[in-house]
Amino acid sequence: MVEEKTEKLIKPDFRILKSGTVEFMLTEEILEQQTERAKNRLLNINGTIERHMNSKTYNTKEDPVMNNLVGIMGEFISSIYFPNIVLQDEKKHDFINPKTNKKIEIKTKAQSFDKDPRLATTQKGELYEASISEYNKDYQLDDGGYYVFCRVCKSRETKTLTKAWLIGYMDRDEYIGHEKTRFISGGTVDGSNKTIISRNSYNLAYKYLKTVPKRKPTYV
Repeated sequence: MVEEKTEKLIKPDFRILKSGTVEFMLTEEILEQQTERAKNRLLNINGTIERHMNSKTYNTKEDPVMNNLVGIMGEFISSIYFPNIVLQDEKKHDFINPKTNKKIEIKTKAQSFDKDPRLATTQKGELYEASISEYNKDYQLDDGGYYVFCRVCKSRETKTLTKAWLIGYMDRDEYIGHEKTRFISGGTVDGSNKTIISRNSYNLAYKYLKTVPKRKPTYV
């Protein structure tokens, strides 16, 4: 088990966009600190990064640390905005709200464009979507918890993360039962992002998510 060094957490500045999305600015210092956390998580789970790269579930086209950093950045901004949530298990990424004792699943995707994910559309005019696999629906939130959805901007030029967005949240049952949620069978080529869906999933456009409660922004 690799122990993480205790150091002062560098918090990002944020602002509330007109859509209700919370936008976070990511500095080099924040990226450095969170990248170390991404490396440590891989080491804690797999022993070595090489072992992770050789696992059956690893896509060799992806940088394992960057791939992990995307998810960690979503957890990071969520915990900054909601300081009352607690990370229960570093390996399982389990968060919980001690007041309600309900689990929180933080879902994060990367994008290459610097636009509010709640309002952005594809070249064909399709809205970008949140995704929940059927496995997550039936297992991760069996206590009736809720999902928090985030996105990060990964620059095509520098291959680094520049911004992050806390888009919204929704209770599991409300998400699955929403009239705009669409079920996609595993193996289907998704029309909104042209990727092959590996597992059955439930997709819902970000615009239909509940916006998070407003807090005083640290920049305008």
